[in-house]
Amino acid sequence: MIKVAAVTSGLNVPSSRFRVRQYLPYLADYHVIANEFCPWISMYQGASVSWMPRFVTGTSLAVLKAVSRIPVLLRGRVYDITWLQRELIPGYYSFEHMLKKPLIFDLDDALWLNFNKRQSHFEKICRNADLVICGNSYIENKVSSYDVSTVIIPTPVDTHHYLLNCDDGNSERELVVGWIGTSSNFSYLDTIKDILISSVRAHKNARFLLVSDREYLPLRELGGKYEFVRWSADNEVHQLQRMDIGIMPLKNDQWSLGKCSYKILQYMACGAAVVGSRVGMNSEVVQHGVSGYLVDTSAEWGEALHALLTNETVRRCFALAGRATVERRYSVEANLPKLVAAFRLVLENNK
Repeated sequence: MIKVAAVTSGLNVPSSRFRVRQYLPYLADYHVIANEFCPWISMYQGASVSWMPRFVTGTSLAVLKAVSRIPVLLRGRVYDITWLQRELIPGYYSFEHMLKKPLIFDLDDALWLNFNKRQSHFEKICRNADLVICGNSYIENKVSSYDVSTVIIPTPVDTHHYLLNCDDGNSERELVVGWIGTSSNFSYLDTIKDILISSVRAHKNARFLLVSDREYLPLRELGGKYEFVRWSADNEVHQLQRMDIGIMPLKNDQWSLGKCSYKILQYMACGAAVVGSRVGMNSEVVQHGVSGYLVDTSAEWGEALHALLTNETVRRCFALAGRATVERRYSVEANLPKLVAAFRLVLENNK
């Protein structure tokens, strides 16, 4: 039995939920026991406990975040492997050298961009690891430049949890265009907000559903054709299942190239037809015209939304092809053997 210390960044941090926590119930079938070390203060979203005083900010919050990492430094020594999902303290090389070896470092974003002038810190974290698991090829290309061992494992979807929506077949019903994500990504919606609003307005049975931690105010212009639902882990799948069309706009920049297309995978898993920017991993996940639309310009966004809002057959074909893509390449079942192989590899190399 392999014992793994899984080090995450917070209770509701997406990378912790999807790249680590989703796997935990299934690892025992492969003779792996993984215990999660989740800090009581989220590394990226402030306090994840209700009793945290509001005045705890800045330096004091940073100190508490560092303190919250002490348990894994002490108790992690009894495990066979440390599986570190992102750096311990965002943007810094801190206690990584104190973690139990062998160490696997897991990356799902272009995190080196967060290190600003401390690029050497990011390199040290990578070089300190026995293996770096990368969410896509763009990330792997960067990490490989440090002459470290890498493997690509995409962010998986638990297809037993993310189930297809139940389409009632009513062609006159309301059609829901949707977006799910944190407010930190609203800048991507900014790039298509005008065409999005005009497209929803132009179709009498269309409405827009936003699932996030707060409202995206420009969409209020849609009036009754806009609905905001505050995100929670409990309502996430249900809200995704309400969507007929899921969108993932991106900018063509380094940060977007590091994204692992998880919104698109969630939409596909729940049976929504997808439209995404032709950027980075989106172009690997979506087969244009078969499992979704890939677009570059505002005009193409408008054309793709119009095509899906007016053609039930295309929506249904994209939905079925998308679900099949997730099950075949991006499900927990498809990627769990790769993760277990990574565990066994680092153990074998460290005998």
